Amino acid sequence: MKGLGNTVVLDYALDKEKNQIFQEIDQERRGKEAVKEYIGSVWYEIKKDQQDKESLETIQNTTIEKIVKNKTSSEKIAITTIEI
Repeated sequence: MKGLGNTVVLDYALDKEKNQIFQEIDQERRGKEAVKEYIGSVWYEIKKDQQDKESLETIQNTTIEKIVKNKTSSEKIAITTIEI
């Protein structure tokens, strides 16, 4: 009977240890998934910021071109007026 009791205690201890190992593995898996999600969201923000920056640069370049074009046109008008 004593051997049966030891077997029950050992089975219980093994089950408890096995459950603890599974919990640690699951916790590690969830941690890795959380890190992947975080990295994904940071990557998305980086890409979005890059697109926003490119859009702003396009707007700035277009605005500069318009200003230069208008200034050049104004200077031509001024020169034409002076020559007349």
